[in-house]
Amino acid sequence: LFQYLTQKKFDMEESKLELALLKQRIAHNHLPTSFDKREISIPTPIHTIMDTETAQSLKGRYDKILQRTKVDMMQVYVEAAEFRANQYRLEFNNAMNKLKENESTHLSDRTLTKVMFDIMIKRFNNISEHLVSVYKLKLR
Repeated sequence: LFQYLTQKKFDMEESKLELALLKQRIAHNHLPTSFDKREISIPTPIHTIMDTETAQSLKGRYDKILQRTKVDMMQVYVEAAEFRANQYRLEFNNAMNKLKENESTHLSDRTLTKVMFDIMIKRFNNISEHLVSVYKLKLR
């Protein structure tokens, strides 16, 4: 039970911070390296067009399409990270609510003593603090 809840807490906090890190990277234009690998090569015929005005126009359209695609991909990344963070938050909250309900309604079947519960909460706080420290280091 303790390991399960601890893992859920870790997943929840980690996904929350990954989302925040992704948003920070986007805000400061430090995109993940996978975005650089998603280049779509310029069609070779553009380079062979003699009319420079037409070639420039096509190149400009290419650049705009590529930029829009990257923006769309960033939105997909953020939405996926938000969904994941919400999913982990719900899983953790449901597990904690189930534990609290069990502890309050079945006093004879209590799984955790008050001291054990306090230790678990301290562990959760330590997980949060540790991941926030890691997050701050990644921002540097």
